[in-house]
Amino acid sequence: MISIITVCYNAKKLIEQTILSVINQDYDEKEFIIIDGASTDGTLEIIKKYRNRIDHFISEKDNGIYHAMNKGIQRAKGSFICFINAGDVFFSAQTLSLIAQKLNPNYSIVFGESIAYDYKAGSGHFMNSVFNDHMDSLTLFTSPINHQSIFFNREETIKLGNYDLQYSIYADYDLTLRLHFNSNLPFYRIENIVSIYGKGGLSDEKYETQGKKEINSVLLKNYSQNYHWLRSIMFKRQCLFITRRLINIRFIRNYLLKIIEKK
Repeated sequence: MISIITVCYNAKKLIEQTILSVINQDYDEKEFIIIDGASTDGTLEIIKKYRNRIDHFISEKDNGIYHAMNKGIQRAKGSFICFINAGDVFFSAQTLSLIAQKLNPNYSIVFGESIAYDYKAGSGHFMNSVFNDHMDSLTLFTSPINHQSIFFNREETIKLGNYDLQYSIYADYDLTLRLHFNSNLPFYRIENIVSIYGKGGLSDEKYETQGKKEINSVLLKNYSQNYHWLRSIMFKRQCLFITRRLINIRFIRNYLLKIIEKK
């Protein structure tokens, strides 16, 4: 079974499209969990319209999005967990049935592609294409896996302590890295498009004021002694695309990976 968890707060304009995207999936072996942060804008009235299609629903104050997501994990019973939050939608009504065939408990994370859509501009772009060629510690250092494209192995996620609430923006990146470094199970990339989400979320809004600091903290925590020299080869964030090209040169890549693996 797949557990789909949606967290929301005062999301009246967004929540219905997300609910419809989940309940209209043609895959039956799923449970739908909504964790609301005590909304006051009419969100609850919309949720109640579909209450008979929602397996678990709570509305109470929380300490932020990742606290709410941890509540969802605690209630989930599926072998894999997927987060589709208010405003996110599955790519099609067949998304879960296609991906369910590829979920295997021998993986800690199964992830596909997602589309970041700019509703104002009317255009979108793929987020995880950098993982087409490589799925390793070096690529993860420069490119977080988009959260809306991930199916988490529930048991492995719980074993590692769920989301670390010291991070209010990039706890998802931290969890992904902890699974990569500390789980004995590998990641698995699939070709399917999982979701579409709107640009301009929390990480975009607060990147300059808080996000940079959190990313550095997450990377330092997970890469420890390798963090500083990895940062030094990245130059500036604006030159990240150059770094990605360089690390795809085989002999450079192999050399850097050997150093990381000695961690």
